[in-house]
Amino acid sequence: MALGWAGPAHAGAWIAPDGGQQILTLSAAERDLGAEAYVEAPLNERLALLGVARSLDGAVNAEVSVKTAIWRGSDSAGAAQFGALYEDVAELDCDRFGTEARGLSGWSAGGWFFNLELAHRQAGDCGA
Repeated sequence: MALGWAGPAHAGAWIAPDGGQQILTLSAAERDLGAEAYVEAPLNERLALLGVARSLDGAVNAEVSVKTAIWRGSDSAGAAQFGALYEDVAELDCDRFGTEARGLSGWSAGGWFFNLELAHRQAGDCGA
């Protein structure tokens, strides 16, 4: 385990800094193995492209989104995110596609941040 100070914390509602950000998460539970890769590539101070791929016991899901900043203060930010998604629905043995709209709001203080997200996901029927 490593501990350190990384400076002011920002996430979710903030557009990633120049150079973008990449996050890899690995998980293991009783019989489930999972992995998630998140990539955010800023196009400018107000717009970013996002990609997320996750796998849980062989089922793969992916999302591609665009995030746009609505406001950014010294310690707060708001953004909207719109994307397309692919889901491998293992229990139904099918693939489906859909869309997602997400509102993000965040507040930061020193090394802490609070992020609130509200999303609506619409996915088609299997085989649609």
